[in-house]
Amino acid sequence: MRRGEVERRLTKAGYLFAPSRSGKHFWVQPGTGRRLPEDHAFKLVHEEDCRRLVEAGWERVEIEGSPAEVYWRRPDTGRLYPEGPAVDALRQCEAREGVGEGAS
Repeated sequence: MRRGEVERRLTKAGYLFAPSRSGKHFWVQPGTGRRLPEDHAFKLVHEEDCRRLVEAGWERVEIEGSPAEVYWRRPDTGRLYPEGPAVDALRQCEAREGVGEGAS
């Protein structure tokens, strides 16, 4: 995954970039304030995003190839999306419906 996409996904999930003096990339976890290495922070975001997509009825689709590619099938249209755009589409739907993060 491209570096810019990792940064975008972490930022969208509420993480704050906190570089170290040694040049390592740390991200501050929302809610806990813990500084996490970028790989670990992204793993947590990826797991949470996958959980949210499954709960919303999206279907994980693996396309054979080298390497295999993973897409998500949108339940209302059947359209396939890579994970980042699928999560963006889910957030847009939740915002329109007034559900999800930040909703009361």
